[in-house]
Amino acid sequence: MRLLRRQGSWDKALALADQIIQQLESLPQIDLNVLADAYADRAGLRWALDEYPQTVQDTTLAIELLAQGGYQFTENSIRGNLGLAYWSMGELNLAEETLRRSILVSEHLHTYWRLAYDVGNLALVYLCRGHFREALALGERHLVLARDSDNTVEAMRALDNCGLIKLHQEDYAFAFQSLGETLPFYEQQNMKNALVLSWANLSRCYLDTGQAEKALSFAEKAFDLAAQQVSPSLKIIALRCLAEQQPREQQLILLHQALELARGCHRQLDEAACLLSLSAVVESLDKQDDLWKQGVFLLNKIGASAWLQGCSPSCPPRIVIVA
Repeated sequence: MRLLRRQGSWDKALALADQIIQQLESLPQIDLNVLADAYADRAGLRWALDEYPQTVQDTTLAIELLAQGGYQFTENSIRGNLGLAYWSMGELNLAEETLRRSILVSEHLHTYWRLAYDVGNLALVYLCRGHFREALALGERHLVLARDSDNTVEAMRALDNCGLIKLHQEDYAFAFQSLGETLPFYEQQNMKNALVLSWANLSRCYLDTGQAEKALSFAEKAFDLAAQQVSPSLKIIALRCLAEQQPREQQLILLHQALELARGCHRQLDEAACLLSLSAVVESLDKQDDLWKQGVFLLNKIGASAWLQGCSPSCPPRIVIVA
């Protein structure tokens, strides 16, 4: 199954995961750890495909099975994945609660690789709330933990996250340095998801610093690579980024495409971002008001209302691009 996933054969991998679970459940005696592992594997596939409600369902089942079997170490690892799934959906309160619980157990068990991963994800929760100071403190802790455990991939992710936070604090020198430092690693490792995200946020850095030609170049690179991937979330990122640099009519098309994808995979923060951005480009005042109210409602619902400070329908918030 993992080989099929690496090969990009997602449908075959998911069908095989279904088959394995069915066969395990048909056995007269079930090894709870093995069955939990099968559910966790399928959850990983579903998360990669942005099927978040199904990811939550499978991950919750895996946690319940591991709790029954007394497998505390593995149970906590899977719980951290549940927090990530909640974050992807924009269920920020559930994400924070779940990740904090996983962090406490990881600290108790001294599982520092898991601790680094969950602290990094909690930083993203605070970033998505629009709480930059708290996000940065967690991002810096993430970086220390990743370097102390000699985890290069997590260290790169921590640098990226810190750069992204600094972008929203308008510290562009820091953002350029952090995002530029990680980019060669992602290119060398052919980490396509990370490349789309890095290019999109570098595009925003260039746009904000008056370098429109470079901004458009990176936005188009992100768009082209995202179009080749199976993940809707990457396409949403690229569409939102590119829309910022287009004439009004093209903005409408790109933002509506991103909005449809966000709704389809339950990415509530992206949905809110698209609604609020659309409110600034539609011509009808009634439509503008309706879009603004929908976006505000969503941000309040998920606990991300801090993005609205100082904003209006004609000047909407520039909500973070992240996946």
